[in-house]
Amino acid sequence: PWVIDDEVGNLQNDLIAPEPALSYLRYDARVTPAGLDEIGLSNLADRVERLHDMTNYDARDQLLDIGRRSAALQILSEHFPQRFDLSS
Repeated sequence: PWVIDDEVGNLQNDLIAPEPALSYLRYDARVTPAGLDEIGLSNLADRVERLHDMTNYDARDQLLDIGRRSAALQILSEHFPQRFDLSS
């Protein structure tokens, strides 16, 4: 993911109108021993190499758990403007 940021940049000056038409907020799930420890999955630290191989079908459940736990810590309701609230 960091390579993508290097290639794309932050798009700060990529405007098609006078004002920015969109923005993005990036969330990262760090699949490193330290990152796994932060989300309570230190038991997976010895599997980091296998988890990095996205063709490894057998790692899907662990990767899903990593994503869910990372999201629970990173994604906050204030990240979404009121216009995204469909309940009202």
